[in-house]
Amino acid sequence: MNAGQKEKVQKSEALRGIGLMMLAVLSMVGVDVSAKWLSSDYALSQIVFVRGLLAIACLLVIFLATGNLRDLKTAQPAVHLLRSLLASGAIFGFFFALANMPLAEAVTITFAAPLIVSALSQPVLGEHVGSRRWSAVTAGFLGVLMVLRPGARLLDPAALSALAATLCYAFLILTARIFRRTETAASLALYPFVIPTFTAALLVRGGWTTPPALHWIPFALCGVFGALAYLLMNRALTLAPPSLLAPFEYTCILGAVTAGYLIWGETPDAGTLAGAAVIIGSGVYIIHRERVLAAQKEKPVFNDQPAKTGSTSQL
Repeated sequence: MNAGQKEKVQKSEALRGIGLMMLAVLSMVGVDVSAKWLSSDYALSQIVFVRGLLAIACLLVIFLATGNLRDLKTAQPAVHLLRSLLASGAIFGFFFALANMPLAEAVTITFAAPLIVSALSQPVLGEHVGSRRWSAVTAGFLGVLMVLRPGARLLDPAALSALAATLCYAFLILTARIFRRTETAASLALYPFVIPTFTAALLVRGGWTTPPALHWIPFALCGVFGALAYLLMNRALTLAPPSLLAPFEYTCILGAVTAGYLIWGETPDAGTLAGAAVIIGSGVYIIHRERVLAAQKEKPVFNDQPAKTGSTSQL
């Protein structure tokens, strides 16, 4: 295969990666919408339990079908215990926020997670974070404040829950980056569901509400979409670098705004829309800088291996 043919194949794979990322984003919106819809009739613990149980079942079936079940073996159970505890904070916190605040606001706040990861890359990962990245991170956090409007909602449990969930999720991302060289993708995906599902099972005892037949549909969608989002996103990352795909992930905010309006009649106010724009702009700028630096190091945007996020170079 000559250079021209190789480049054409790489671009085709990148386009497929973008398509899969968009499907992953739709799946994430599906999880959010299903969980919020269920929250009006069912306890948080029941939603988390059913969602976790179905997600674990889906992942196990897929790993069994693809021959990756052996990849669940690990020599570092403490790592997965920590990540599962972080996942508990992220899942319970976010689902509580979904039940008690507009969908678009809850989703927008969680997109501060990549900014937190950038901010913590230096102290946690030992990466050098330059002035440009710090400026983008600072702007992104100002965007979060625009959404929260601290003066009016400083002690709002739902907003605080969304922030706590976002922090837990950011550390979940960081631990995945730290241990991805020693742990398999299958183990990093499955084990975070264990403690949240087990905890929810304990909490839901005696408070279980048997859903009518039609209500099992959103329960099933919540679990299946959760598994699909992971699988589609990881497949997308094998076809195109994160620096190319990440901007498309922000379309999740647009999906949340649309779903919130169509289903619950939620219209985001100017503060939420402005904050979302600042958060998206900050995240995309950080991604842009990483792509520029990768190009300067003669690492093409379309390559055979996904580019690493969080460059150690000066931003």
